[in-house]
Order: sequence, then C-alpha cells, then structure tokens
Amino acid sequence: MSRMVIALAAMFLQQMFASVGKVLPAVLAPLVIAELHADPAWVGVYYGISAAASLVAQMGCGSFIVRYGALRMSQVALVLLGGGMAAAEGTLPGFAGSAIIGGAARRSRPQRARNCFTGSRHVAWRR
Repeated sequence: MSRMVIALAAMFLQQMFASVGKVLPAVLAPLVIAELHADPAWVGVYYGISAAASLVAQMGCGSFIVRYGALRMSQVALVLLGGGMAAAEGTLPGFAGSAIIGGAARRSRPQRARNCFTGSRHVAWRR
C-alpha cells in the first residue's frame, strides 16, 4: 500500500473520530441531564466552555503543526479528545474539564492536511 493511501486513510479516520467526539455530547445530553437531575441550560454552558477552549487552542496550535506535522498533531488531538471524553465522569466539574480538554482537541487538529500528503513540513498558507 502506498504512503499516500495510508495517510489518506489515517486522516479520514481522524476526521471521523473528531466529528463523533464533537457531536457526542449533544447526543448524550438528554440522558446525562436526566441522570444528574440538572438544568438543560448546562448543555449550552458546556458548548460555551468548549468554544472558548477551542478559541484559545486555535491561537496556539499553528506553530505545533509546523513543527511536528499535521498527522502527528492529529494523533495528539485524538488522544486529547479521548481524554476529554474520559474526564466526563458523571459530575458537573468533570463535564467542565471535558469541555475544556475536548474543545482544545477539536481545534488543535489541522484543518488543512496537505503537508502530510506532499511530505512538506510547511503548512499550505505559508507557501
């Protein structure tokens, strides 16, 4: 199998898992709200915290993508996303930690992964 096919399959799987991790809290929210006997407004607070963490992570992840490459940062983002899901242990502080870790992971994954296909260590917008 060629390197390009392997990289394409890896990026496809990474994007698929990241999309599932992004949507999963909204899908599970009714069950979690019922289990914790919490106000449904906490779902909006969760996504607000997650968006703020995404904004902060997005400002700082560009240099890491340049330094380590898109594929390696995608792997780091998946590990962070899994850690964020694991942090939601069933308490409201756990869900806040999950929002912060998961939000940072959602934005630290590269949006343009052209450099993993061409082998270049430079990102596409610097060419």
